Amino acid sequence: AGHIDEDLAERAEAEAVRLMAAASVGTWPPPVVKDWTLERALETLER
Repeated sequence: AGHIDEDLAERAEAEAVRLMAAASVGTWPPPVVKDWTLERALETLER
């Protein structure tokens, strides 16, 4: 428990690097994220 293999760790690190790079140039998060405010998400869950 609590252990991930080296391949998974490498893939996770590569994904983190990719997301940080995208965030630094403004392409992450995608625009749809701003459409889903906390209020909207909670309202949707209540339906």
